[in-house]
Amino acid sequence: MRATIDETRAATPAEWDRHWSSCASATYFQSRDWAEIWAAYQPGELQPAACLVRFGDGLEAVLPLSRQPVLGGLASRWWCAPMTTYGGWLCADPLGPEHVEALCALVRERLGCVTWRMNPFAAPPPELAAGWSHESDETLAVALGRGYDEVQRGCAHGHRRAARKAVREGVVVRPAAAHDDWVAYVAAYEDSRRRWGAAEGHGAALFDEFERRAGDRCVLWVAEAGGEVLGGLLCLYAPRHVACWHAAVFEQALAKHPMPLVFLTAIEDACARGLEWFDFNPSKGLGGVEEFKRRF
Repeated sequence: MRATIDETRAATPAEWDRHWSSCASATYFQSRDWAEIWAAYQPGELQPAACLVRFGDGLEAVLPLSRQPVLGGLASRWWCAPMTTYGGWLCADPLGPEHVEALCALVRERLGCVTWRMNPFAAPPPELAAGWSHESDETLAVALGRGYDEVQRGCAHGHRRAARKAVREGVVVRPAAAHDDWVAYVAAYEDSRRRWGAAEGHGAALFDEFERRAGDRCVLWVAEAGGEVLGGLLCLYAPRHVACWHAAVFEQALAKHPMPLVFLTAIEDACARGLEWFDFNPSKGLGGVEEFKRRF
């Protein structure tokens, strides 16, 4: 049985938020906040353009799209989530295979040039396998249902030992509480970029956007010792999922081993929130970064 689509139109902010907050597989990257952050950071380059789809049986879904004007605005490139992060529809009610087929056809036939990074926490629609160019990737994630004590016991001994050493060194981990915490984190990021030899990166204005949205859904976990910020981890929260999107540490602070403690503190908080997944996010092929994550 085929599903019919009765209506497609621009989703209102309230509709986008409602379907995101009610969708079991939603990630922060499908939220209105994420799209608006990048639209503000790159004005004129990306525009939030979520689409509401209403089926003939009354079910609804939201495609959390962003539009990139090309050729002077004469054409469009579409992103299922900005910055090639997890995309895919949002729905308060579960959709059947026939609805998924109709949505895939809508994306394929109406959008033209579209980039869609599949959400690994949702079942991948097989309809996309044929006729689309694609590549494989992986993310590393910790299932949190066992509770923090069991999760911690599952970490590599080296990470747990480093976290204990950080505590002995006087390292404390807490959410960023003031603008100076964010300024110090950006400085740690610049120091990390120098160490990595990365010519390109994100400007301070991007972290200003995150700071403006800081709260339950956006937390910068900072490590400090002796009143000095050593580094931190930017975590982005959805109803059942948290993504570690960005991390940085001053080179001079590495001897104190703050980062294993930062990650374990964020994992403990995620367990306390009742979340299902702590997602380390893809590692862009960086072997050392991936191994650090895998040891959790």
